[in-house]
Amino acid sequence: MGIIIGLLDCNYHLEFTQYKEGSPCPAPTKDYLLVFYIPNSKTIQEITNRLKAMGYDSVPPENPYWEKAGVTVEDSDGWRIVLMNSSGIVNMAATK
Repeated sequence: MGIIIGLLDCNYHLEFTQYKEGSPCPAPTKDYLLVFYIPNSKTIQEITNRLKAMGYDSVPPENPYWEKAGVTVEDSDGWRIVLMNSSGIVNMAATK
């Protein structure tokens, strides 16, 4: 059982699966991250405000790199996302 999340006309998606009979997974560490690269800081603030309204405050990241231009949020199971104020890896590589 699972869910696939994607956008129309995009060649990527996220898939989250669950297998009831599967082996137990270890708890996530503080550095198991799903990172969203978002170049618009206003968008990050809007998302952060919505998450906070739902009870998800930002937390300090384990790796200080993510704190320089990002916001880290942890859910009640210990899984973390980072909203990174950047265009992403492709554009960062092009600027070097």
